Amino acid sequence: MADIRTSNKPKSINDAIFDDGVRHLIGLERLENGFTKEFVATLNEGDKAFLAEFKLGLTDVLEDGLTKAQQNKRIAQLGLSLKAINTPAYDKLLVNINKEMLGLISYEAEFTERSFTHAFKSFNAVPPELKALSQSKAQYLLANHLVLNDTVLSWVHGMRDARLNSIMRTVKNGVIEDQTFNEIYQRVNGTRANKFRDGDMFKARRTVETFTRTGVTSLASASRDELININSDDFEGVQWVSVLDSRTSPICQSRAGNVYPINEGVRPPAHPRCRSTTVVVSSDDPPAKEITYGEWIVKQPKSVQVDALGKTRADLLSKGELPFKDLFKRNDNYVLLEELKKTETKAFDKIASE
Repeated sequence: MADIRTSNKPKSINDAIFDDGVRHLIGLERLENGFTKEFVATLNEGDKAFLAEFKLGLTDVLEDGLTKAQQNKRIAQLGLSLKAINTPAYDKLLVNINKEMLGLISYEAEFTERSFTHAFKSFNAVPPELKALSQSKAQYLLANHLVLNDTVLSWVHGMRDARLNSIMRTVKNGVIEDQTFNEIYQRVNGTRANKFRDGDMFKARRTVETFTRTGVTSLASASRDELININSDDFEGVQWVSVLDSRTSPICQSRAGNVYPINEGVRPPAHPRCRSTTVVVSSDDPPAKEITYGEWIVKQPKSVQVDALGKTRADLLSKGELPFKDLFKRNDNYVLLEELKKTETKAFDKIASE
């Protein structure tokens, strides 16, 4: 059976699924960028009020002539005042995260089914009819699946408590060390010289980014596994796919290409900010042979190279002026879920028409 997809044709159904999965990694990484930007913006909405309350409370804490007991009482009051702003800020963040991650879970199941179906059609084979992932199951995964060791709810509550605790620890240490108002405030908000990246507030935003990148990887994998579970006769399991470049962790390098049976073995993420994913393995075909991301990208059409690397780096790659390892960096472009759906739908439509 001839593959009718592209000029760089996969050799089997599972090769075609693998090819789609690697290309999908590009979209997922940009989706992580988009989610991160959105979630941090949600958190930032309350920062002005938070910092204003912090300034007032810190001024009271550092008032001259206070006894130690009076100062400790004001520190405790500052903590309560900040908590009253911090808690609803993270409640709002949780609502936004739940909405976007639920959409991700549903979309990942749809993408997996579409990739599976197109792979069969690419070889003029009749694809099995798959049962869809229900909305109730997607909601169950969102509420109960562990992102590394915690649910989404536990992650958000942990980030909420960590930000407040970190700031209050900075205040208490500053008082003990007899720091000035400006010294304590800068430790919380950061310094202009370092673009405010050296304060507790920025560390909290970095934690949101870590959760987002790890959560997307984890929930996408869980969605794929659940689709396999409800269609177990049609799948052998999943194959681990890693972006094999200079930034790939040793553990992901060691797992790249491994095939894990249904409900057995490990799944991404292997660590915080893990970039690995899985692709389904059809029971009708041998698993795809793992290749490095560099080997994969040089075989792709120029449009895919530009989408993955940006035009300048793609031009350098195609001309052979720089090796792949010197070209690959995370693309700063970002997308939201609706944009990713449109982009990948167009890609599948193009494949089907060739």
